[in-house]
Amino acid sequence: MSITPDSLTGNPSWDVVVWVFYVLRLTILATQEIVCVPQMIMDAQYFRQKKKAPNARWYTLFGLCCFPLFRFSYIIFILVDHRYDYGHYGVLVCSLGSTFFQFFIYIFVICFWMMLLYTYFISEKIRLENAKRCWRFSWGLIAFAAAFHISYLIMSPFVKFKILDVYYTAAFVFMMLLGGLLILINGPILMSRLKKHQSEVQGAQNGGDKIEVMIKKIKYLSYVVALSVVVIVIRNLVLYIKPVPDDSNIKHVSSFLIFLAETLTEGAVMLAIADRPLNYFRFKSIISSRKFGDVSFQPSQISGNSSKGMQTALDLGDFDDSSNNSGSASPQPNSVSMDTFSVEVKDESTGSGVIIEHELEQ
Repeated sequence: MSITPDSLTGNPSWDVVVWVFYVLRLTILATQEIVCVPQMIMDAQYFRQKKKAPNARWYTLFGLCCFPLFRFSYIIFILVDHRYDYGHYGVLVCSLGSTFFQFFIYIFVICFWMMLLYTYFISEKIRLENAKRCWRFSWGLIAFAAAFHISYLIMSPFVKFKILDVYYTAAFVFMMLLGGLLILINGPILMSRLKKHQSEVQGAQNGGDKIEVMIKKIKYLSYVVALSVVVIVIRNLVLYIKPVPDDSNIKHVSSFLIFLAETLTEGAVMLAIADRPLNYFRFKSIISSRKFGDVSFQPSQISGNSSKGMQTALDLGDFDDSSNNSGSASPQPNSVSMDTFSVEVKDESTGSGVIIEHELEQ
């Protein structure tokens, strides 16, 4: 049995199985698009209202919205042409587009974790300047991924397949391993720092519980990414070492493995960026602290500031202003999400302090 212009498998019974698989895949992709687009639009309206640049969470949502469009189109081409990757040129465009936005999602999850880790947890001082360095690093990775995908598209009509295959496999495996390692290194380090400060949370209702939820999300996402990277890298190396004919039904098995890896990863990311995941299906904001319209924050008025014996508590929220702190501080977050933080810096000797409102923006 093999793939033919008239059959996906060469066998009518197996054709039904493959069609069921692809209908399921298309349904999941369509559902992801339907629930993520409203969240992206609500976030865009929010940042436009506040006249601020989008944060890492919005870019992650953007990737979650773009990825299904390319992957959905890719599957339609397969069902029409019965050819993977190198049939219609549009198949290649859609395949590379979906791969690029998969990296895009990874990169901005990494961006947020690195900003949180290297701004608030890497030392006893709050280092706000590290947030911009994390943004520059993230956009550098995006530029590298975009250059690879665009160059491949440009070369594909003119360069021999064997050369393209080596180029694609080497660059793809490198990017997958780099993204996976960045998540697997920064994720566990961030988890350990959050656990260290979990018992020290003060001044926030259910603060310890919120951090516990965040720790579980980071752990789950790290495990899922590790599994996905291993599956995808092994799959690509196997297909490179032992190429499969274009009409082989093994192509469907390979597609199924990619489907599992992508679906698990997308689901884990969607859970990780949401305070209230069920709100995806209610078409309400998945950020519990976010308010539209008249956005305000009214902390208790505290005066005075000191650089000695300072203690901080990070609270999730979206604020209008931002200020800097030059003092030494040991951050103790009472909630963490891909959004904004308010840092209350207190002098332990007097109990006085100030509110530092800061958004991890560009």
